[in-house]
Amino acid sequence: MEKHHSCLNTRAIIEYFQEHFPEEVSGLFRELDPEIDQLPDPQEFLMEINNWVSSRVVIKMFQNARRLSQDPEIAYKIGLDSAARKKLGYVQRIILFAWKNPRRSLPKVQKVNDKFNRNKRVELVEATRHRAVVRLHWFPEVPAVSDFCLFNKGIYTGIPTIWNLPPAILVENKCYFKGDDYCEYQLKWVWKFSLKESLLRMLTPWRALRYTIDELERDKELLKRKFDEVHILNIQLREKIDQLLNLQEALSESEIKYRIVADNTYNWEFWLSQEGRFIYMSPSCQRITGHAAEEFERDPELFFRLIHPDDRARFEAHHRRVESTGGTGELEFRIQLPDGQVRWIGHACQAVFDAEGQFLGTRGSNRDISEKKAAEEQIRTSLREKEVLLKEIHHRVKNNLQIISGLLTIKSHNVNDPAVIEMFRDCRNRIRSMALVHEALYRSGDLAVIDLKDYLERLSQGLVGTYRGKGERIRFFSELESCTVGIDTAIPCGLIISELLSNSLKHAFPDNRTGEIHLGFRVVEDHLLELSLWDNGVGIPESYDPKKTHSLGLRLVTDLVERQLGGAIQFSQEQGAHYLIRFRELKYKKRV
Repeated sequence: MEKHHSCLNTRAIIEYFQEHFPEEVSGLFRELDPEIDQLPDPQEFLMEINNWVSSRVVIKMFQNARRLSQDPEIAYKIGLDSAARKKLGYVQRIILFAWKNPRRSLPKVQKVNDKFNRNKRVELVEATRHRAVVRLHWFPEVPAVSDFCLFNKGIYTGIPTIWNLPPAILVENKCYFKGDDYCEYQLKWVWKFSLKESLLRMLTPWRALRYTIDELERDKELLKRKFDEVHILNIQLREKIDQLLNLQEALSESEIKYRIVADNTYNWEFWLSQEGRFIYMSPSCQRITGHAAEEFERDPELFFRLIHPDDRARFEAHHRRVESTGGTGELEFRIQLPDGQVRWIGHACQAVFDAEGQFLGTRGSNRDISEKKAAEEQIRTSLREKEVLLKEIHHRVKNNLQIISGLLTIKSHNVNDPAVIEMFRDCRNRIRSMALVHEALYRSGDLAVIDLKDYLERLSQGLVGTYRGKGERIRFFSELESCTVGIDTAIPCGLIISELLSNSLKHAFPDNRTGEIHLGFRVVEDHLLELSLWDNGVGIPESYDPKKTHSLGLRLVTDLVERQLGGAIQFSQEQGAHYLIRFRELKYKKRV
């Protein structure tokens, strides 16, 4: 990352917080930059004016300073404090005191400041004994924020205080961060002659000299400590070199063994370095691609050119993911051979690291899976054909059931006995409940399951519609939860509801009574389902026993619940008839 700021700027922020917010100093270094976060002592690095950082680091430090101080003008105060309390670098201080006034020193100081900041060009438009005009031309390619402007305002405002003058009066005529081409500051300061002030200005350089000597002494101690650290690092480096030499010897022996195995493997083995160069390519690559191993080692891009254009983006994303996560990955893609033939490749790779965690590249294996992909495509084609056939079977079963229902309807027209007509209608309703299941499966995207809610709604509305005339005085309500079930569960549920709902419509409201019928379905817990139907009609006789009843429909309900669904049925006679059925969804059983 390019670095645009000397740590003279970060040092000013840290020193201000050390004096005004000492308990918050550590918060200044939060999430600055991965490179700085890894340092053993980020504060020490950022206090050394000979170090450099990127513009983003300074931006983040100003953001942290504003957050910790809750002061939107903190950047201005830091700049003012740097100048007013003589915390500029000692080179700037020597120049300022040597020239003794702003008019003569500003051009000299600016030349030095240009060496500590590479994010702007400073133009001194005008400089007299009492005023100056300065323009800051910010480089658009370097990240910058308004805090930089505030910081510079503070510095320029505080410079006259170095000679015991009042702070400068600064007026910003233009601002780059408000849409102008540059920042322009108009500075005015008071310069009155008095014997006392002249004496103070003569003595001020001696105070500056003391500050400078103190800072030079601190820098000397810092350089001594750095020298000791470098000496220790040199010793450690020598030890590492010896370890690497020993490791290299061991690796040479391992490489011989590895090549014996890899060169004779059926798969196409490879090792890609961190620079993207093939360190190793097994001879099997020629059998699979038609290109020799030496061709890949000479031309690393050959491998990527072989990849089918439609698969290159997927492969590149896969490769980046493995490198960034340091893990393993598998991918299937196509390659194009020199003769135009397309082959499928099963690719597996893993990022390789040394004992110190240094990334060494990617180790991988490719194998020809063209026959496997062809078999898979054949299976998919066969499955699609079977799905079409199965849909057609459901469609034909549904049509045949409807034909049977239609024949029963025609036959019932020739019968005058009400009991026989009622029997025909019951048969048609039972047939229709089964036909609806096959119709739902035919229309479903999944031929194994249907939505029970949709199925019961269509079934119940159709049943109510068959009893014309009663729908006006009997109101029907349904409260159904959505749940997908297999055909083994759906058909018994449809027959049960068909029998119970038909029974309520026929017998619960004699003599043109009005009333209500409620149908409910919900999932009580995992795989435990609950069906309920109740009406507020005349109710069930107290002596009623569903297992001993002579009614075919109610005996059918009992058999369906207990034998087919493996559930239990409860009923009560309070305020009508109330049936509650609980069962678990049936798992599909293979037919033999």
